[in-house]
Amino acid sequence: MKETVNKVKWFLPWQDQEEEAWLDKQSSSGLHLRKVNLFGKYTFDVGEPKEYIYRLDFHSEIKDKESYLGLYEDAGWEYIGENSWQYFRKASSDHSVTEIFTDNQSKIKKYERLRSYYGAFLLIYFSVFLVISGPRDTFPWLNLLLILAYIPLLAILGISVFKISNRIKTLRSSLQE
Repeated sequence: MKETVNKVKWFLPWQDQEEEAWLDKQSSSGLHLRKVNLFGKYTFDVGEPKEYIYRLDFHSEIKDKESYLGLYEDAGWEYIGENSWQYFRKASSDHSVTEIFTDNQSKIKKYERLRSYYGAFLLIYFSVFLVISGPRDTFPWLNLLLILAYIPLLAILGISVFKISNRIKTLRSSLQE
């Protein structure tokens, strides 16, 4: 059985490129991604250092997964797993394309899916926040506790939507140049 190492590291939704670079660095030190869960726990197989290039795609739900994965496999990408993000890698010594999206329009669509996903959560959580933040006669301390818990969550969701929207705007402006 292969030796494994678990690491916990959190990336915010707009930090996909930083996550890819971190995964590249892990492989070059001999830790090769096996799986990742939603809470930032990465499981790595320990092995010889290898130069892998990791790329992420965002899909909360894929209708025809076999066809979707087939496109990437045909381009030489190995599918690692998912947690709403889809994880792929390929050896960097392979002199083929090192991006899963070779045009900005495809990148824009990826970030639009991501923005829609987090935007929906922002609306839901904001609606719940409005309901729980109303005055209560019973258990006012519980109301305060819920409000204090929701404020950071709303901030993270709001910042996520904003940062992702800025990335989309940047990609669109590069299309017009």
